[in-house]
Amino acid sequence: MIRTKKSTIGQEKPKHTYKDLKNILTDKQKHFCHEYVKNGWNGSQAALRAGYSKNTAGAIACENLKKLEIIQYIDYIKEDIEMLCNVSKSRQIAEFSKIAYSNIADLHNTWISLKDFDSLTSEQKAAIETIETKVEQNIVNKEVVETKYIKIKLHNKIAALEAINKLMGYNEAKKIDVTAKVENIPVNLANLTDEEIRMYAKINSKIKGE
Repeated sequence: MIRTKKSTIGQEKPKHTYKDLKNILTDKQKHFCHEYVKNGWNGSQAALRAGYSKNTAGAIACENLKKLEIIQYIDYIKEDIEMLCNVSKSRQIAEFSKIAYSNIADLHNTWISLKDFDSLTSEQKAAIETIETKVEQNIVNKEVVETKYIKIKLHNKIAALEAINKLMGYNEAKKIDVTAKVENIPVNLANLTDEEIRMYAKINSKIKGE
């Protein structure tokens, strides 16, 4: 008995969600996809930058680009510029927070030794906008000793706080419901001007739905 392979022509390929694909693909495969889109569709270069060996990069690229999951993941990346650039609202806020809540404000526009500068954490250094350097020479035990100093200028904390407020929507105007029923409110038309009477009539008719 001869068994024939069931035809798949016309059948829809399964569509995975982005969340599913993140779990299905390996880190190296996802890295390949990002590099493939960023470098302008060069599979071999994408494979190299993703960590595959030079000898197998071309073959790996061809193999990857035939896989349904990888093709779909690339499509998601192309559709989402934030994903492509690895940018998100939370990441932006995290970067601004390094500036807004920096605990090295006392170092602003002051000279510190290179040793003190090197002791700063990466998050503290992220709050620095510009750096100046100088070298001072001193005689110690009849020998010339050079000491390197660094002057740092921090990013604007207020600007960073404003950026965080904007991203979080803290500066948005609050919506206040000012609608009120006025049909039972007594109004002495005799005390109103012609313009005020027309305005009252217009508002009253809108509330009544006329």
